[in-house]
Order: sequence, then C-alpha cells, then structure tokens
Amino acid sequence: MEKEAIVVPKGVVIFREGEEGRFMYLIHKGKVKISRRGEEIVTLGKGDFFGDLGLLTGQPRVADAIAEEDCELILVDESVFDEIIKSSPALSIRMMRKLAYRLRKMYEIMDKVGAKFKEEEKDKEEPLPKGVSAWLELEGSDVRFPIEKKVTFIGRKDLSSNFVPHVDLTEYDKKRFVSRRHARIIFKDGAFFIKEEIGVLNGTFLNNRRLSTGFLYELKDGDKITLGRISLSFRQKNSSP
Repeated sequence: MEKEAIVVPKGVVIFREGEEGRFMYLIHKGKVKISRRGEEIVTLGKGDFFGDLGLLTGQPRVADAIAEEDCELILVDESVFDEIIKSSPALSIRMMRKLAYRLRKMYEIMDKVGAKFKEEEKDKEEPLPKGVSAWLELEGSDVRFPIEKKVTFIGRKDLSSNFVPHVDLTEYDKKRFVSRRHARIIFKDGAFFIKEEIGVLNGTFLNNRRLSTGFLYELKDGDKITLGRISLSFRQKNSSP
C-alpha cells in the first residue's frame, strides 16, 4: 500500500484551525508543529501522524499544523485509513495511545488559556497607568475613541447579552461587517497589542496585513486597523520624561 509522499518546505502552513479536514498525514521525513490559538501542543517527527481527528469526524481542523523543517508527508484518506486499521491492529493501538496523549495535552492547553482569559477579564476594567494616553481615530472623520482601560474591546452592541464594547462601532457599521466581539486592544509590559477574537467572519487587518485569530500584534503610533470595512488609526501619545 505504497503512497507517494508530498514535499512541504519549512515554514509552510499545512492547515489552519477551522479548515475542512479530508486527509490524515503520516510524517515520512521532517518535523511538524501542532498549535492551537498560539499555544504549542506538540512537535511531531518521523513516524508520527496528525490530522486524524478531521479524517475520523469529518469536522473542521481543531489546530494549526506548520512544517518546522522541510517535510515529506504521506496523505491518507478515509479508504486508505480503513485498510491500514484492518491490516495492522498494532498500529491501531499505537494510534489510540497517541490520541489519548494529545487529549491530555489539549486539556493542559485549555487550562492555560482559561487562566489567561481570567487574567484579562480581571484587567478589563483596570485603567491605564498614569501618563499613558492612546486613542483610535475613525478614518475619514473626526470621531475619536479613547483607550482608557488595560483591555479595550472593539465591536458592536449585543443586545441579547447586554454587551457594549468600549469602542462601539454600531453606528458606523450599518451593514454589520464588524463582529459584535471583533477584537481587543491590550496594554501589557508597557506596550499596546491588538488581538482578534474567536469567531470573527470578516477579518482584522493591521496595516493591510490580515491577523491570525488569538495572536497578539504590537501596535505603534499611526498604525491602521481595519475591521471588516471599518478603518481606524491607532494613536499614542508618549508621556513626558
């Protein structure tokens, strides 16, 4: 049951969380990093496999897979997978053990993400340090949105949950391209960062570069932030020495 390997250069994204998963991959050569929302789960090497959950469940990918080295990967579809399982009980047991290990690692990552979320929730009403001044300017207008908290949410009103973001774009986004909880600006370690929230449909762009969900991107004075079709300029005034 020979399968031709595909070559994947170092740094190439094999798949992203949320994408459709039709294949499982066997690593014939190289290393692949599996991560979820910025947190590394595991790095896999020769003889390992990944993408099995998508193949088995038919559901979208639950993590990102990126080539850490130049790789040779063997694609396994559903029919080939069934044949492998039937012909090799030992491989079936090995796969179950690896799946159990990954599930345990996933729980550990979830605990870390939950702890981070709690920390950000605690900070969301905490004011910026004295002397730090920042705001957002709506492109093509004189509208300003002050940034006054360590965590500043950007989006639209959600009447069902009584959620009103600090930067409320409801009035300026008549066609609803901006998600209700679209992004947040976070002040930490003396700098500002932007992070796209999970579930955003129309993307978040920083200086015309699309952001990956869940990652922090540092903001500089004058940066252009685009949410859907709404553009804002990030402005920061340095405190006097």
